Amino acid sequence: RRRHNPKNMVRGERSGKSTLTEADVVEIRKRNAEGETQAKLAKAYGTSQVAIGCIVRRVTWKHVA
Repeated sequence: RRRHNPKNMVRGERSGKSTLTEADVVEIRKRNAEGETQAKLAKAYGTSQVAIGCIVRRVTWKHVA
């Protein structure tokens, strides 16, 4: 059946549930590296601090350079 085939997974902004774009993710990582807090970034992008932390640590959005 291969319902969980990694080749068929939709990642990033192509997912229907995504609220961020790949450009947003690149900007979030850049701004965090410059010292902006995750809480401020979460408020600016309308998402949670946990989501921002996962983006910064590359737990999610791993495919974005």
